[in-house]
Amino acid sequence: MSMRSIVAAVQLTVILIAYGLPAYASCNDKDNSAEAQNLSSLWNNQDFGLKQKWTNNGFSKEQALEWTKCGFDSDNLGMGDGADAIPWRNKKFSPEEADKWSRVLDAEEASEWRHAGFSPKEAKSWTEVGFSRFSPRHAVAWRHARIPPEESYVLMQSGIAIKDAKVTLSEISQICPSGMSLSNSGSKFDPSARSALFLMGPYSNSGYCFYVTGVVMQDIDRNHALVSDEAGDITYVDFGQNDVPPERNNIRGLFSGEGAVTYTGADNARHVTPSVKALSYVY
Repeated sequence: MSMRSIVAAVQLTVILIAYGLPAYASCNDKDNSAEAQNLSSLWNNQDFGLKQKWTNNGFSKEQALEWTKCGFDSDNLGMGDGADAIPWRNKKFSPEEADKWSRVLDAEEASEWRHAGFSPKEAKSWTEVGFSRFSPRHAVAWRHARIPPEESYVLMQSGIAIKDAKVTLSEISQICPSGMSLSNSGSKFDPSARSALFLMGPYSNSGYCFYVTGVVMQDIDRNHALVSDEAGDITYVDFGQNDVPPERNNIRGLFSGEGAVTYTGADNARHVTPSVKALSYVY
C-alpha cells in the first residue's frame, strides 16, 4: 500500500470517531476493522477499482464495509470484491449471522439447518457426529425425541427407528451396564474415526456397547465371522441366531463387548482380537 493510502486510512478513522458515523457490524471475536478502514479509504481509488468490483456484485459501500468487517474478503486486506459474501447474502444471512454460521457450514447447508430451527452451535453438535450427511429433518426428529446427537446417529445407522429408540436405550443399559463407548476422537465421537472398541484393550471391553463398521472378511461358522474395518482392525463378531451376512458385505451397528478371542490367521499366526455380539446392525 502506498504512503498516500495509509495516510488516507488514518484520516478516515479520525473522521469516523469525530462525526460519529455508524459503527461497522459486530462479529463475534473477529476484528477486521483495519481491513474495513482500508477498503473505505481506497473505495474511490481508480487504481484499485474496489468500488466497481463490489458494486458489480450488488453491494453498496456500507454493505461492503459490513461484510469486510465480519471477515469476508479479509484475506485480501480489505481489497476483495465481495465474492465470499455473495452465497451468504443470497441465502438472506446478515453479515453477523454469516460470520457465526460460516464457522460451521457453508451457506447452502447453513440455510437448511437454520430453516429447520437450529442455531449455529446446535447445528455444529449434530453435524460433527455425522448428521452432515443427511437432511436436517433427520436431526429434527431425533432431537424431538430428546436423544443426544451421538446416540441418535449411532441408533439411526444401526437400523433402529426413532419410535423404538427409548426402549433400545433402556435395553442397552442392561446389556451394557458400563454404557455406550462412543468417544473415539479425543472426548468426541467421530463416525469416520477408528471405533472406540480398539481404543481399549481387547480384554477390557466387557460391559460396554460399541458402534462398529466394517466388511465381513471371513466366516468362522454360520453365526460367527471376522469383520475388518478401514484401518484393518479385525473384530470377532457373534451374530447370535442370525446367519453371518455374505462375505465382502459392509455392516454397521451396535455391538456389545464380549472380551477377546484368539484365532489363527491366513499367515498361520495366532492373533488376539476383540469379540463382540451383535445387538442391532444393517448391511
